Amino acid sequence: MTSGYNGQVAWNTGYCGGGVGLGYGYVVDNIGKKYGEDAKTAYQNAVITGDYTAYRTLVKDWRPTQDVPGINVHPDGRDLTGNALTNAQSYEYDAYQLFGKYGTVNDLFTYAAQYGYDLNVADQYNKFSLAWTVYKTVPKPAKKAAPAKTTTAPAANNTKVEALKTYKGNNANFNAYWYYTNYADLQAAFGPDGKALKDHWNQHGKTEGRVANKAK
Repeated sequence: MTSGYNGQVAWNTGYCGGGVGLGYGYVVDNIGKKYGEDAKTAYQNAVITGDYTAYRTLVKDWRPTQDVPGINVHPDGRDLTGNALTNAQSYEYDAYQLFGKYGTVNDLFTYAAQYGYDLNVADQYNKFSLAWTVYKTVPKPAKKAAPAKTTTAPAANNTKVEALKTYKGNNANFNAYWYYTNYADLQAAFGPDGKALKDHWNQHGKTEGRVANKAK
């Protein structure tokens, strides 16, 4: 039985490339500098979930992060693109190559498992990469279609969103309703979940300077 994608493990395991020290901190900081704090958070969420659709939509660039100039840059100015990818970037890139811009890392892991590869194991990941890129023993699947568009009710008419106004964790500095409606990346990542929103505010939002107690 193969195990599925664990975004937290991918986030914490450094980089796939040789001995050059390009870590997640550099990638995330560079995204923040290039696109802003909302994009930085959206990318962090994408690494955890394995789905980069919301992040790519936000930054209006559907390429894998390793192909975007200015992302794989060391603080000393060296451009390390293609030389020292983080694990998450490698997964993202392969999912893009196999399934297209709507492919997720979970699609990648599931597809590999169909051919007996557990991508959580380094040796298995390397063998799977060779199987579809060099030896062609694993065929490339059809590109994944765009997700179906869904129509959601406006925030004012959405019962769950409205309920955030009276969330028990609200206080003078944090209001789940405003925090949710102010930021599209949080809507995509957490939905109208008061606890998840407050946890994000305490762990990230405060230091990022996000507005959580009024309309932005």
